[in-house]
Amino acid sequence: QRPQAAEYAKKFIPFGRVGSAEDIAAAVLFFCLPESEFTTGQTLLVDGAHASYLPEREKMVTEKKPLT
Repeated sequence: QRPQAAEYAKKFIPFGRVGSAEDIAAAVLFFCLPESEFTTGQTLLVDGAHASYLPEREKMVTEKKPLT
């Protein structure tokens, strides 16, 4: 893993790391199982919560200040 990617992950990805091939494979495997048959038309983000993370939100919570 590149040092810049690791530093970015620590700062902006709640799971603290860049996703791996195994992370993607686990999601693909889920869709191959019979238990996923009722899941249709979905986009599955396998990103360690990166898409839902906003540093401003964390600041708002820790400092108890509203977003501006």
